Amino acid sequence: MRLVRYTLVCLSGLLFAAVTPVSAQQQTPPPPAAVAPQAEPAGPVRTLSIEEAVELALRNNLGLQIERLNPQIQQESIAQARAGYLPSLRATFGTSASTIEPQDFTEGSDVYSNDSVSSQFTFIQPSVPKLNTSIQASWNSARSTTGRLGAAFNPNLNSQFSLSAGQPLWRDLVINPVKTNIEQAVLSRQIADISLRQRVVGTERSVRQAYWNLVGAIERLNVARQNLALSNEQLKNNRVRVEVGTMAPIDIIAAEAEVAGNEEAVIVAEADIQTREDQLRMLIFDPSQPDFWTARIQPSNAPVMEALQVDTDAAIAAALESRTDIVSQRRQLQIDDLSLKLAKNQTLPDLTLNAQISGSGSGGTRFFFLPGTVIEERPPAERPFSDALGDAFGFTYPRWSVGVTYAYPLGKEAAAASYARAKLQRQQQDANLKGLELSIVQQVRQAARAVQSNFQRVQSTRVARELAEKRLEAQQKRFDVGLSTLFELTQAQRDVVQQRNSELNAVIAYNQALVDFQLVQVAPLGGF
Repeated sequence: MRLVRYTLVCLSGLLFAAVTPVSAQQQTPPPPAAVAPQAEPAGPVRTLSIEEAVELALRNNLGLQIERLNPQIQQESIAQARAGYLPSLRATFGTSASTIEPQDFTEGSDVYSNDSVSSQFTFIQPSVPKLNTSIQASWNSARSTTGRLGAAFNPNLNSQFSLSAGQPLWRDLVINPVKTNIEQAVLSRQIADISLRQRVVGTERSVRQAYWNLVGAIERLNVARQNLALSNEQLKNNRVRVEVGTMAPIDIIAAEAEVAGNEEAVIVAEADIQTREDQLRMLIFDPSQPDFWTARIQPSNAPVMEALQVDTDAAIAAALESRTDIVSQRRQLQIDDLSLKLAKNQTLPDLTLNAQISGSGSGGTRFFFLPGTVIEERPPAERPFSDALGDAFGFTYPRWSVGVTYAYPLGKEAAAASYARAKLQRQQQDANLKGLELSIVQQVRQAARAVQSNFQRVQSTRVARELAEKRLEAQQKRFDVGLSTLFELTQAQRDVVQQRNSELNAVIAYNQALVDFQLVQVAPLGGF
């Protein structure tokens, strides 16, 4: 393409020379209007090393701030799951009144009324850890008055205490929903921590890659400026040669075209620097800072050129052992195993031992009656409420019961279907884990190859650049003594620029490959 452009320029120059008077041909054409370079953005300059950039990102990156909330959310899920073991206390207070028509002679002949004030306190332990025993204790107290004849206590101060328990003997004995939910919540918290670690590694990788991209953009601008300076020097020399008559004016046109092309390259390189700066500032700076968009970033690290000894087998072993995605997958398998065990447990028969014991006592004004009569035998006696409490909590008048409940559905129940589905899903997870292991091995091998191949690229492009520079030096000497054409000199200059850019790209790619090889053993690449 460059050869075609140069040929067209030469042809147009020849045509121009053919129709232009000799005196006009001897005049030097005016230089083209120089393209003004882009104005550098105003703002403070932040000189940063690559480690400082990573540190800023870990402190300011919005994505990390969001991700850090996930472990806290999962911690609350653990507390929510453990609430299944927490007891509760319930209190009830009430009053009631009723008017009753007598139904037999023992109640008297007049309509009477009943009035009462009651309270109830209940302690409920839904599940005791390890045994999954449910416990409930209840204390009832009431004060009632009645107009009915024959009441033993009037007013009656009543107290009752009861204690009941349920113990699973088969289903939910060792494995139960509360215990499983807690264990799964703990594993989910670990997965959240692993995801945060993965996000940290992903952010670090993005920062390091963006940092080297900015370094590469700055170096490409330096190369473009060097090439522009070289072409301007060549244009200056050509004008001198035209003035002394040793060069045709057409050669100035070709040199001016080369300067214009190099000016464009400088403009593109300057814009690329600003783009790379924006990509890096989005990762490392605090958006609330007033100079967020105006601060300029000056990298202080130079690319690394030393060869890295790559141990692919050791890297694969390290990745398979502790890389975040495979560790997270293994935690998820543990969660699935717990679900599978719980689903299997729910298919067992429900066999529960139930026991209850209660005691009651009464106090107040006690009346004594002869059997079969409503005639008072002796004066009433006062019995305090403390006696009623002693009778209730001391089980003076106990009542107890013990029983066993057995339940088993007929036919295939929902629990059996859920267990079958859980087994199939577990098989899927096993297959996914094997696929993930293969993917990890492939990614580590690819990262190792990238390190080796890019270092070889650096070596080869360095040799090519040195040879291109020697060729340019030789062409310049030949051109100075008239043994080479302007086209050959320009082509040699372009080859030097191309080889410098190729070497620069290889160096940046090698440093980015080093970043990927180190981090691919810790977390997956390609996003977070």
